[in-house]
Amino acid sequence: MRTAACGTLTANWELEIDMASKLEDIEKAALDLPAAERAQLVTRLAASLGEETDAELELAWVDEAERRYQEAVKDPSAVEGAAVAFQRARDALR
Repeated sequence: MRTAACGTLTANWELEIDMASKLEDIEKAALDLPAAERAQLVTRLAASLGEETDAELELAWVDEAERRYQEAVKDPSAVEGAAVAFQRARDALR
């Protein structure tokens, strides 16, 4: 026979597993985004926490800029030109 405490423990355990699975799905989806969209997502998520300082966000952007630079050095053909990037941004705002 199960006690209420055991039922709660089981329900909590199942909830934790379900949340972990959802977090893994979200993480996979986020990692499948193009770099620029991942950067936007990082910014939005950080802003939603309300705990990050400007210095921490600045460091995150420095890290992102370095990552993008290394990506461009590794494969220059993958780099999107400024005109294309700005047009894509304008289109996204419409």
